[in-house]
Amino acid sequence: MTSDIFALIPLPVGLFPLLTLADVLIFFTIFPLTVRSGPAEPGIVSVALLAAAVALRHIGLVALLRAFVERTALHSAASA
Repeated sequence: MTSDIFALIPLPVGLFPLLTLADVLIFFTIFPLTVRSGPAEPGIVSVALLAAAVALRHIGLVALLRAFVERTALHSAASA
């Protein structure tokens, strides 16, 4: 199933929410790590969540690239 959420080409529906979720998680985990109001060390939970969010973002970007390559390959095969 595809959706026209992306402006250039229709891609699988789950990619946009996945990338959005990863971006929001990255923001909410980086913010407390960079803006601290006291001498407290950043928690290991925040660092672990940041690493997981970055990994999720990379997974989403790889899936986006694979879907894009698949769509362009199908498009070029259909036009040939």
